[in-house]
Amino acid sequence: MNDGTEKIFSYCIHCAALCGVVAHVKDGYLVKVEGDPEASNNAGTLCPKGLAAKQEIYHPERLKHPMKRTRPKGNADPGWVRISWDEALDTIAEKMKEIKERYGPEAFFFQKGSTDGSSGTEWYRFFNRLGSLYGTPNFGGTGHICCYSRSCPGLPLHLGNKGLHPSIDYEKTNLILLVGYNILHTKPPLARRILDAQRRGAKLIVVDPLLSHTAAKADVWLALRPGTDLALFLALHHVIIRERLYDADFLTSWTNAPFLVREDNGQFLDGTGAPYRVWDSKRGEPYPADPWFPSHVQPALTGSYTVNGVRCKPAWQLFAEMVEPCSPEWAQEVTWVPAEEIRRLARIYATTKPASTDWYNGLHRGSNGYYTAVALALLSVVTGNWDVPGGLSFESDVSFRDVKGSEFLPRDWVGKSLVAAAGFKVRAHNKEYVGPMNLVADAILTERPYPIKGMLSLASGLATSNPNSKRMMEALGHLGFLAVGDIWQTPAMAVADIVLPCATAWESEFVNFNPPYLMYRRPIVKAQYESWPDLKIVFELAKRLGYAKQFWDGDLHKAFDEMLDPFKLTVAELAASPKGVRFEPPQPRHKTYATIDEKTGKPKGFATPTGRLEIYSEKLKSLGYDPLPYWREPEPGPVSTPELFREFPLILSSGFKPMYWLHGQMRAVPWLRECQEEPLILINRRTASKLQIHDGDQLLVETPKRDGTVQGFIRLKALLTESVHPQVVYIPYGWWQGCESLGLKDHGALDGSANVNNLYDDSFTDPLSGTIGMASYPCRVRKE
Repeated sequence: MNDGTEKIFSYCIHCAALCGVVAHVKDGYLVKVEGDPEASNNAGTLCPKGLAAKQEIYHPERLKHPMKRTRPKGNADPGWVRISWDEALDTIAEKMKEIKERYGPEAFFFQKGSTDGSSGTEWYRFFNRLGSLYGTPNFGGTGHICCYSRSCPGLPLHLGNKGLHPSIDYEKTNLILLVGYNILHTKPPLARRILDAQRRGAKLIVVDPLLSHTAAKADVWLALRPGTDLALFLALHHVIIRERLYDADFLTSWTNAPFLVREDNGQFLDGTGAPYRVWDSKRGEPYPADPWFPSHVQPALTGSYTVNGVRCKPAWQLFAEMVEPCSPEWAQEVTWVPAEEIRRLARIYATTKPASTDWYNGLHRGSNGYYTAVALALLSVVTGNWDVPGGLSFESDVSFRDVKGSEFLPRDWVGKSLVAAAGFKVRAHNKEYVGPMNLVADAILTERPYPIKGMLSLASGLATSNPNSKRMMEALGHLGFLAVGDIWQTPAMAVADIVLPCATAWESEFVNFNPPYLMYRRPIVKAQYESWPDLKIVFELAKRLGYAKQFWDGDLHKAFDEMLDPFKLTVAELAASPKGVRFEPPQPRHKTYATIDEKTGKPKGFATPTGRLEIYSEKLKSLGYDPLPYWREPEPGPVSTPELFREFPLILSSGFKPMYWLHGQMRAVPWLRECQEEPLILINRRTASKLQIHDGDQLLVETPKRDGTVQGFIRLKALLTESVHPQVVYIPYGWWQGCESLGLKDHGALDGSANVNNLYDDSFTDPLSGTIGMASYPCRVRKE
């Protein structure tokens, strides 16, 4: 019976899965949502976040109109006054022009939220474009503690995969190694494919200090000491090399493993008319490589040689020497994983064909994170599981036209970026402008290397999503101008000058690929109150800054048409079909590196400095870093900073995100908050017994700064469990928001709150990526 209810086909962007949704709307009001049974990603299912769309849209605590501050910063009451959108955007534009004229464009920072689990995954490219036109190289978020080595930018020096992400054919893989990736809760549709692979016989191995929901499904769970993943991976390489389980043919043909490295300076030995040399074991002499060499050459992978008086070794020999001391017995002492478990994993991984590997933000929370990711990715390379069906491959998303506008940036933008000025040479070499947020706080508070005077932040838990929340809030309070846009009132708004009410993704429009359809996602309901979609805010601000022409004269659909140009489709054509236009993306192509280039007659190779997959990075060496992933204890940690652990004896780890939260959001939604009403600290039962702690007790958690004084303290309720090691406590991140309808108050963001990011001193950093040392932080716990 037709009661006037309209079905609108859409998709949810509360995670990267893009689950298909059918929204039931009557008289402009959302009645309910359900999974689209025809959507390839989710086949009719939805997680709690998607199912709670109605409560998210009609939530009474949403921001309702733009506001401006009328009292000085530092005042407990900002004196918010309701203003029009015109006044809000005019004020922001004038402040941006003023800062640019007085201090230069680099003095203004564009802050975005996560691009993997929020509407920012869509509109950030236009936010990027606005920043590029403005001329600032400073555009950032949380990539350094989320997806840095996986996809933003990845590991281009070693793998040539800049901006690409792991892509695994789970129907063909026979082994799945997941590291720091609770995929069952963060990407349920992908988890379903993994569980299907298990049912047909594939092995699932999970490396995670916490017995997560994903680890609980694993055939093998390795519960290592937080922050010691690198030691585990080096030990796996040790076994693979000792037992000759590596793929020598792949190493000689497609990696720089056979390239000779000078012992005197660590650089590659160049050849006559070629940048590299290998040692031809058949002829007993060096042979030039450009980076390729004829099939009759038999390059040595091991040994030591003298060429024109210069001692040198193949890169693989140096790699083997590096991992030689890293035996499973050594790793057992470091990681807490039994030596025999390590041997067993190495043998299974190396002999199972094909075997796949994937990782996520659990690997991006340590001061040794960059080399950890290198060592992990190289497992696929050395065993020949690279870019084969069911192995580790990398690919881009469906290819919409790039509209980020990097061509508008000034030529000298790399040198002016905060990451370059802070000495992150790898980031500068990779031309990255998304940098760690602690650099922004430093620039605001010290005005070095130059002052940051203004910021526009959209869809970002700016005060709570980055480590050292206390320092970030202090810095934001010193900004000359801060505008913040969000759905809810967030802690950062306490020091903002302008507050903007943003629409939810359900009230916004975009174009995307929701398999099997290219879809125009139209708003399922009108934006509530006076909220605006983030994209509309960006476009309207662009016009006020004089960039109307570069923003399609404010016409969103013209912008979408440009994005769709590679498909030879328009928004109108997509909108004409309720579900969009069926689209079959090209089938994955493997081993494209072996394709012969018509111009050179040689393999196309990889987008790395040598043109091959890199076991040994000469570029890292030239930048002043180790060319190989040598072991380095996480800092802080019980071994690297024992003086801190004497007073703060437990290891604090965080990062777990249940599927009902969107990072730091959604805790105000009643249906979701009922899944977990209170923030918790997971503590081992044996540890709790020694401290006379019981389930549900209110606990005080304290951590130190680098100098041993107290960094911060928070309060949470105890959850006694066997899912963490007795020396480890685990605190999920993102807690600050209350839920008025359930009588639950906001927790705050600083001391006394439940915000775990308040506990970290952000001076512990990875020297290559800038990732903050959060994986193995010292803490002490006591009952109040």
